[in-house]
Amino acid sequence: MAISSIASALNTKLRLSGMSSGLDTDAIVKQLLLADQAKIDKVLQKKQISQWKTDAYRDITASLKTFYNTYFDTLSAKNLRSAGALTCYTASYASSTAADFIGITPGASAKPGTYTITDIKVATSASNRAAGDPAPSPVTADIVTGNTIDAAAVISKDNDNNRFVFTLNGKTVNITLDDGALGDLSALETKLKAEFDKAYGPGKVTVSTADGKLSFKAALSTDVFSVGTASNTGYSEIFGAKPTAGAPLTLTGWNNRFDLKIGDTTHTIELPTTTYSTAGELITALNNAVKDPSKFGASADITFEEKDGKVVYKSSQTVSVSAAKTNTNVALGLAALPDNPLNLSNKINLNEKIKNIDFNDGSSLPVASGYFTINGKQITFDASTMSINDIMKKVNSDSSLNATISYDLTTNSFSIKSNRTGVTSTLDVSGDLMQVLGLECSGKTGTDAEITVNGQKIVRSDNNFSYNGITYDIKKATSDPITVTVAGDTTKAFDTIKEFVTEYNKLIEKLNGKIGEKRYSDYVPLTDEQKSAMSEDQINKWEEKAKSGLLYGDSVISSALSRMRSALYSSVAGAGMNLSSIGITTSSFYQDKGQLVIDETKLKNALANNSEAVVNLFTNSSDVTYFEAMDDQALKNKRYEESGLANRISDIIQDAIRTSTNKDGKKGSLLEKAGMVGDRSEFTNILYKEISDYDKSVTELNRKLTEKETALYKKFTAMESALSKMNSQSSWLTQQFGGGSN
Repeated sequence: MAISSIASALNTKLRLSGMSSGLDTDAIVKQLLLADQAKIDKVLQKKQISQWKTDAYRDITASLKTFYNTYFDTLSAKNLRSAGALTCYTASYASSTAADFIGITPGASAKPGTYTITDIKVATSASNRAAGDPAPSPVTADIVTGNTIDAAAVISKDNDNNRFVFTLNGKTVNITLDDGALGDLSALETKLKAEFDKAYGPGKVTVSTADGKLSFKAALSTDVFSVGTASNTGYSEIFGAKPTAGAPLTLTGWNNRFDLKIGDTTHTIELPTTTYSTAGELITALNNAVKDPSKFGASADITFEEKDGKVVYKSSQTVSVSAAKTNTNVALGLAALPDNPLNLSNKINLNEKIKNIDFNDGSSLPVASGYFTINGKQITFDASTMSINDIMKKVNSDSSLNATISYDLTTNSFSIKSNRTGVTSTLDVSGDLMQVLGLECSGKTGTDAEITVNGQKIVRSDNNFSYNGITYDIKKATSDPITVTVAGDTTKAFDTIKEFVTEYNKLIEKLNGKIGEKRYSDYVPLTDEQKSAMSEDQINKWEEKAKSGLLYGDSVISSALSRMRSALYSSVAGAGMNLSSIGITTSSFYQDKGQLVIDETKLKNALANNSEAVVNLFTNSSDVTYFEAMDDQALKNKRYEESGLANRISDIIQDAIRTSTNKDGKKGSLLEKAGMVGDRSEFTNILYKEISDYDKSVTELNRKLTEKETALYKKFTAMESALSKMNSQSSWLTQQFGGGSN
């Protein structure tokens, strides 16, 4: 091959240029592309800034969310929108056991004094069982009984009828019978008793072969047991073994089968019970079994091959391999359900299809499908496709039924009750399914709660209610008098308000710090090339400067701060006081930027002498909800004027971090800006769009750079090729004129 041809090939494929010119082509091309790379680096730096801003905004969002959850969430014990967090009274019982019967929570308007409570009666729901009724009958038979045992049956692992599994209280064991004719049933009974005693301890499971049927019974009513079909271990052994002549794989009736699913079709594949000394022998057996006409056929879309001594499979379709169940052990009278492997239990299987359940009279539901009625509403069901769990979910999720069905594992029985309490709570249930579940009833009603307080009888439909500033929570009935003393105690309210002020100050200090943080515009994000020339410490110090001031003067945060300061010092309608009235004022130091200070003596006096007004200052609420006011400025103004300080601050924070949308489809202002992880806004915010646009720009700039780079190399390659030809011609001319001879 001529030198020019070699140079051309190297320049084109490997870019090894400069062979003829002596130029460092790579260095020259890199220099020529510096401006293009600089454009890419600039866009990547902008993208990094947007990513850092996203993190900074989400950090602010997290701080606001934590503050909100602590002081304004309805589930928080410190919820300042609730009078309970600012209660200035405590209740003490004369008896240590009184709280077991009734709970007493004084509110802001409670009256100090001693209260004697008598004749406590609990509000009840209408149900199918009245209090004191005997325990219901089990919905299924307590003893699992199979079909008649075939004493003449030959038991063998090759017949795949010598095993079943037994599970007691979560512990599962494989029960394996000896090969041979079943024969004497008393010997079978002895054998099984020994197996169960060994697995669970003496007497935990009783076995009987009376009347030619195999029965089991647990020692305790709280025990849960089931008899199930054993699994063939072929799945793990056939595809997990590395068979060799020295360590062959022997397949028996225990380990020769597995379930194979190709696409939407599933078949049980069974290999001959013999010894396999190589993976190749297994592959041959697998091909024969899979391509059997009764299975997937000759055109089966699956191939088997050897890899690292094991058998592996490939297919253009979705393939799954799983364990196959053994044949139903009918020899022992253990029959499978129509559509399922053997699964018999002493408790009802809530997930089993209703048609497969034998109820306590030994019969199935008399209809395959139908309906039942609860409180006048018909509910349809299909016994061939639905389970008891499906029925329970259907009833319990339908609020119009006003009823809840539950199952008690210990008694193996069901109950149903109204979701409301009181004499107006009613329950009427009918239908074949409800009858076999023991739920049928009619004309059932609940009872009202009753207490007598200092001689005054109070009747309510619920067990939790408020009266005259005190919330009562009735737990158990009693006729014995209970004495409660309500006394003033400002400690809890004082500590809650003081902690709120402390955390508020921390929050606005952080927010003020972010919007006032100095920006170092000379410190831009580092490129990968720049980082490669720096130490980790140098990179960290540089990026600390580069990240500083990213939220400087941010309007979203500034607006939230301004609104919170204004909300704390605007008057609250009907409260009769403001923050300064209870000793909370703004710091006189300019550098504190709106932080609050507390005159503790003044706050304690306000709580002790005017606690109801303090509670109103924080907790007053408007008839207008936050969501009603969200898209209506007039309603928003009305809500603001009528709300206490807690609801005002809560609304301001919600405006910034809420995950719900307004009529324009907008979420909280901070989420619109940077989103929140785990919420849809994580990928629909302004900064995410910026980052996506930067990614598109980088992709396009990289494409152009690659094209330019390729074009430059082609030019240098052409130059090198031309120079190579010139050198060849010059060498030839020199030789013709005797230029190299002596």
